[in-house]
Amino acid sequence: MHPDNHQYRRLVDRLPEEMKILMKHINHECTILAYHAGSMHWSVDFEVKGTRMSLVYERGALVVLTGTGKMQRSLIPPGKDVISVSVKDLAREINREFL
Repeated sequence: MHPDNHQYRRLVDRLPEEMKILMKHINHECTILAYHAGSMHWSVDFEVKGTRMSLVYERGALVVLTGTGKMQRSLIPPGKDVISVSVKDLAREINREFL
C-alpha cells in the first residue's frame, strides 16, 4: 500500500498508540505493512530501510522482531527485559541497527 493512499492513512490512524510513538522516534522512513489485532495481543508489521520488522504486544510486553523463521530475533536493549522495555528504548535499538 502506498503511503499517500487513503486506505494507508486510515490504517495508520487505527494503529495502537505505541506504534505511533515508535514511528515518531525512528530516524528513518517507516512503512506500515499490516496491523493484526486480537483480544489479548496485537502486532504491526512494518519496514525500515528494506528490513521487515514487527512490533508485537502480548500480555503487557512489547518487543520488536526482525527476520523470519530460524533467523528471527528480538531487538531488546542491553540490560532490559521485555516487561521493562519502553517504546523509546525499542526505537533506539532500531536506530542502532541502521547506523
